[in-house]
Amino acid sequence: MLNMENYQGDTNYNLLEDSDIVNNLTSSDTNKALSANQGKILNETINSIINASEYHVTMQNNTNVYLKKFGKLVIGVIKATNSYDNNTGTLGTLDEEYRPLILVYIPYIGWAGATIGAYGQYNINTDGRINYKTTETVNLERNGIFAYYTA
Repeated sequence: MLNMENYQGDTNYNLLEDSDIVNNLTSSDTNKALSANQGKILNETINSIINASEYHVTMQNNTNVYLKKFGKLVIGVIKATNSYDNNTGTLGTLDEEYRPLILVYIPYIGWAGATIGAYGQYNINTDGRINYKTTETVNLERNGIFAYYTA
């Protein structure tokens, strides 16, 4: 950084040199400026988080899946008020961009009013299939909350 004076010699100011600019996000220098390129990268990262995509689909047995995707992070809810035909089954398949990187397990408790009627589990496979397992097939409210990363 060059220390300069105006032509009258009564005002001091600093002039940045190329060596005063960092082009990374790992520097801890307190007297360096961040490059425009790194500002652009930060802006794109922030926008990818803020500009989240949303996805809702109703699958078999009136099971609703609500997803919100922030970059590669997906946060979701599976909500159903229904009865299932069997103790295990497949509800449907997620669109490719919402499929998890690894198998996701989502435990739930099924209830009717204030009474617990069943325990169960949803799972989301890497191919997007959503399966269920339940201890009871009767009409119950079943909800699961989860988060995972996509590929």
